[in-house]
Amino acid sequence: MRTSIAPTSHEELWCFDLTGFPSGTGEMSPSAATSWGDLYEEAGEMQWGALLAWVETSCYVADVDGLPCASDFEDRYCSFWDSENDCSAHLAEEMCIWDEVPEHLHSYFDIDAW
Repeated sequence: MRTSIAPTSHEELWCFDLTGFPSGTGEMSPSAATSWGDLYEEAGEMQWGALLAWVETSCYVADVDGLPCASDFEDRYCSFWDSENDCSAHLAEEMCIWDEVPEHLHSYFDIDAW
């Protein structure tokens, strides 16, 4: 004898595997998990870790759903550098500080100490 069980209107589904989500993220509905998945696709695998770090600071911009806003993240994310020295050298170039200093004086500046 075969019986079929009809789904009820009060059935609840929740997602519990939160690997790759910001710490403190609790269980969520499938629709919320889908929104996070869309955010992952928008940010991309290479920048996902940086986006999570941005969220962990609690200084991120949230969209209407309470999720981090990917476009605001992209506006704020500068890049990844292997060292602080590489970062400061990049920042110096971005700020065009060498444009104002004659080349023969560049050796007097310790960019690594900046």
